[in-house]
Amino acid sequence: MKPKFLIVGAPKCGTTAMWRYLGQHPDIWMCPTKDLHYFGSDLNFTIRNRHTLSDYLAFFADSTATMAGEASVWYLYSQNAAREIAQFDPNMKIIIMLRDPVAMMYAHYTQMLFNGLGFENQSDFKTALSLEESRSKGENLPPGTPLPEALLYRKIGRYSEQIQRYWDCFSKEQVLILIQEDMKLDTQRVYQETLSFLDVDRNFVADFKRVNTHKVTRFEWVRGLLRMTPQTVKNALPDSTRKRLGKTIRKLNSKHEKRKPLDDELKNTLRNEFRPEVEKLSQMLGRSLWSQAYS
Repeated sequence: MKPKFLIVGAPKCGTTAMWRYLGQHPDIWMCPTKDLHYFGSDLNFTIRNRHTLSDYLAFFADSTATMAGEASVWYLYSQNAAREIAQFDPNMKIIIMLRDPVAMMYAHYTQMLFNGLGFENQSDFKTALSLEESRSKGENLPPGTPLPEALLYRKIGRYSEQIQRYWDCFSKEQVLILIQEDMKLDTQRVYQETLSFLDVDRNFVADFKRVNTHKVTRFEWVRGLLRMTPQTVKNALPDSTRKRLGKTIRKLNSKHEKRKPLDDELKNTLRNEFRPEVEKLSQMLGRSLWSQAYS
């Protein structure tokens, strides 16, 4: 058994929600581990063990459903992933999820900030944006950052070139492009559209509980204590226990909270910058996207 479809990104565009909603369908088996990132040999993960083909296929060994799939949000950004996926299976179905690029960039930044200083160490979004050029050269990166490319917010938001890479490797009929704002407005309709694309029963009704909403840290000192705990102490615990304990502490030390609005001046500046990108993407997809925000 191997995957027949992939959710390839982009980050903070509803991929986690769709991964969970599709996983409820009786004819679909979603890999329980999200963000495997088997494909994308150009992605500079610093703390990832590269899976062999047999390792990757082992994740799908228990699947008995009609359709098996996985979700990895950096497949879309990767310059190599589309070609590597096509080499793996030219009949693969691809699901791309997008969102207003400025909203996506800011949401992704706040997620990186929540993840900790090793992910994003700039508490001001404008400052983080100003560092993109130097960060692309390996400078001004947070110590131990797991994926330097994740800090190149503007580049992540340039969807058109990323989509084109998939259109160059797959027929357009194999690529479903979903818009997060559509999904938020009518989740059932977008879900049914996805089920039709995957050729499974579209009448199944999922539990559309909200997932992966914005979170903030309750106590910075707790997160700092976790970060400063010597590795020798961590290694004294069994691997499964250490992961479970860390996950529990992080969960207890976070709370759901509405995201602070993006500064209006910066938002308008970014929208002016991304207007040509949005217009190009609208032409590619044959529909007007985020017209109120970018008019």
